[in-house]
Amino acid sequence: MLNLIGLGYSIDPTLSSLHLIKNSDAVFLEAYTSPVSNKIKEEVESKIGREVKIIKREKVESDYLIKIAKENNISLLVVGDPLFATTHISLMLEAKRNNVKVNVVNNASIFNAVGKTGLSLYKFGRTVTISYWRENYRPTSPIKFIQKNKSIGLHTLALLDVSEDKGPMDAKEGINLIKKMEEKEGIKVVDKLVVLSRMGRIDEKITYGSIDELLNVDLGKPLFCFVIPGQMNRVEEEFLLSLSNHL
Repeated sequence: MLNLIGLGYSIDPTLSSLHLIKNSDAVFLEAYTSPVSNKIKEEVESKIGREVKIIKREKVESDYLIKIAKENNISLLVVGDPLFATTHISLMLEAKRNNVKVNVVNNASIFNAVGKTGLSLYKFGRTVTISYWRENYRPTSPIKFIQKNKSIGLHTLALLDVSEDKGPMDAKEGINLIKKMEEKEGIKVVDKLVVLSRMGRIDEKITYGSIDELLNVDLGKPLFCFVIPGQMNRVEEEFLLSLSNHL
């Protein structure tokens, strides 16, 4: 048995998942699709009452877990929702191919946390990821998808890159990359956006303003993501402007 368990974006395991974890022969914490520090590992262990083994990309994407699950009941813990990433869908498929039963426990993720902005979840288009630019890799596709979403009135959730060498992207670096993508494509798409910081934590912060204003204020701490509003109705606009951290 493979239990694929979401911890939520605020590390808040459900009661049903705690029962599964308690009865697992081994418990793993996935540190590939979401960064996991020693502090987060300790927090997870204190909440579930068990030690966990951190596994990274090479083991998540190999047959490592499947081989163990063939003979044991194991749990893989994932920050956020366990079906957020294609990686976990592939893992489920591989389990089924090997006759390993899979049990999924969903949890809250950034996809529903963005409702705290007051923008309707029904009106979000394609999600984009703002990636670090490197010497031979300077993608501009995110700005094109944001433009497409806005052209039909839809909001956009923009996730910020996390890399092993650079860590989680800072919000202001993400904003500057949006400006660079616009410059490279010769278009102007983003005038205002919402910066979400450490959602679900006691120090979460939501800041709304123009991209130039946002570069000059404290936006909180990582992890960050952005929401670029599309066409807003009166209620959405009023709620967004009412946020205590708006500019």
